[in-house]
Amino acid sequence: MSRGIICVGGGEPENYAILNETQLHPIINVQPTYESCYEQIKLLALHPERIPQLQQESIDYVRKHHDHIKVAKQYEAFYHSILTE
Repeated sequence: MSRGIICVGGGEPENYAILNETQLHPIINVQPTYESCYEQIKLLALHPERIPQLQQESIDYVRKHHDHIKVAKQYEAFYHSILTE
């Protein structure tokens, strides 16, 4: 995703709610069935104009939520909170 790959699967609303993400929704949500995957990929193929937007959202999403420095600082803060209890 950090290179603009469009992810298919796991884009449930609950996923975005956990991260408090209201704008970036780059992950195409599917059910774990062949039919669901087929339909979503077919929709993407029929609307290729969505691809550049989803690619950019993928990059922005990873930078915002999965940046290695940000995640490391979150772990550090968590460990400090445990040690000070």
